Amino acid sequence: TGLGHLKSLTNLTNLNLEYCNKITDTGLGHLKSLTNLTDLNLFCCNKVTDTGLGHLKSLTNLTNLNLYCCKKITDTGLGHLKSLTNLTNLNLIGCKKITDTGLGHLKSLTNLTNLDLGYFNEITDTGLGHLKSLTNLTNLNLIYCTEITDTGLGHLKSLTNLTNLNLYCCKKITD
Repeated sequence: TGLGHLKSLTNLTNLNLEYCNKITDTGLGHLKSLTNLTDLNLFCCNKVTDTGLGHLKSLTNLTNLNLYCCKKITDTGLGHLKSLTNLTNLNLIGCKKITDTGLGHLKSLTNLTNLDLGYFNEITDTGLGHLKSLTNLTNLNLIYCTEITDTGLGHLKSLTNLTNLNLYCCKKITD
């Protein structure tokens, strides 16, 4: 297997697998020994599931994790990320199976400065309530999170470090 050949590259800090759409959970299992990884890009690796994210638990030095359009990831998968407390950047845009429950798993990721949650039809005001503890956030992208209302925005008032908040097409928000 391809990724199996990388097991011995234990000094690797950056791994870009963007659009490597043949990568599966089995392949991610081969990355367990790459504990120096700080940046992992799985952009559009659409065969990756919750099981694959479970293989990332040992990568506690990760600061950047891009899961853009990994459409099979659910709330359970986000639960596997709890130990990645050094994460500063997490991109979940297009992971449409994630709900409010999944956002609850992000509470421990208090070093996050950038969180991308765009195109989440299942995220509601309740989900935004789970983000209250992420007080280091400077950038929060909620583009096309169509179920967010004014009440949800109230949950964000503790995020006083925010410099960028994207609410594009959050059509339930009023003045």
